[in-house]
Amino acid sequence: MDDDENAAAMSDENVERMECRFVEGETVEFYYKRKWRPATVLSVNNLIVDESIEIQRDSEESFKSIKDGGFYFFIKIKYFYKHKMCDANVLQTSNRLAFTNTNIRKGCRYYDRMLYWILDEPKNIQAMRRDREKHRLTAVHAFHTGLARIRNKDTSGPRAHFSQYISTKTIDSKNIKPSGTKRK
Repeated sequence: MDDDENAAAMSDENVERMECRFVEGETVEFYYKRKWRPATVLSVNNLIVDESIEIQRDSEESFKSIKDGGFYFFIKIKYFYKHKMCDANVLQTSNRLAFTNTNIRKGCRYYDRMLYWILDEPKNIQAMRRDREKHRLTAVHAFHTGLARIRNKDTSGPRAHFSQYISTKTIDSKNIKPSGTKRK
């Protein structure tokens, strides 16, 4: 790299803000050995400096260390497995981590343990979780209300709009199909 490339790389224009879906101390869901288990977040925004750091990931998940020109972050969690507490590092963007009460619901094997861990969380995290659940329910309700208004129309537009909030897939004719009857 010459001096101009270095200056461009170090400028404020190239700075990206790193945000995490979770906060320290929050109870989340972790997919391990074909089951969703409750886990507690120990720390977030940990930069992968060296690839020798063991990160539990799926075969399709990949990352680069900062040495290889990548800026990838991981979350440290602790979870319960075979009657003992285990630690793990998981990529922050991993689909193996989910919000609480997404996959572990009443009647599941780990539901009672998850509730027990939630009760041990700080009050501000419990309030944040309640707000998050309220926002999700509000979004779903608004979507259902919108669909009720256009019951006999093609709903691909609203569904495409809503899918932007719940999926990272690009929207095209292959994954958004028309539904209902079209009015002329």
